[in-house]
Amino acid sequence: MRYYRDISFAPDPYYDDKTFTECFKGNNYLSMGEWHDLPSGEYYFQIMEIGGGSSGTLSVYKTSVDTTAAD
Repeated sequence: MRYYRDISFAPDPYYDDKTFTECFKGNNYLSMGEWHDLPSGEYYFQIMEIGGGSSGTLSVYKTSVDTTAAD
């Protein structure tokens, strides 16, 4: 997964790729990625591969942002 910052009328910078593997073990497993010291703004993510391939199906139950480290 690649995390991007949305910049109007300019290329969107990305912040490190993360690999998530726990999600392939079953419904009760979590995969989490951490990005630190990001500037404020709007962000989005892009899935680069699913199970090692460039196509496939991905079901996401929940996404969340934990900002407690910023407090």
